[in-house]
Amino acid sequence: MTKDKPLLLSGCAIVQNEELLLLYKINQHHYEFPGGKVNVEENESLEDAARREVREELGVEVRIIRYLGAIVFPHPQNGRLLESHKYLAE
Repeated sequence: MTKDKPLLLSGCAIVQNEELLLLYKINQHHYEFPGGKVNVEENESLEDAARREVREELGVEVRIIRYLGAIVFPHPQNGRLLESHKYLAE
């Protein structure tokens, strides 16, 4: 992957009992949805990556309800473009 191409990320907004789950990153002092990098080399789909990342970070399986959308933005420290896709899950 070249520096010109955005790094693909995928994650989930997990809702259960009308509550939204967010992770707090202590060292970075912010909240975020569970998620992470997509294994492009292994042809991992965005949806599969979102489920895998939740499983790795939280140890739970989720059911994807629908795609929410994506945003592209520069990484705050190094300026690398990130393309972050999110799904609604339960």
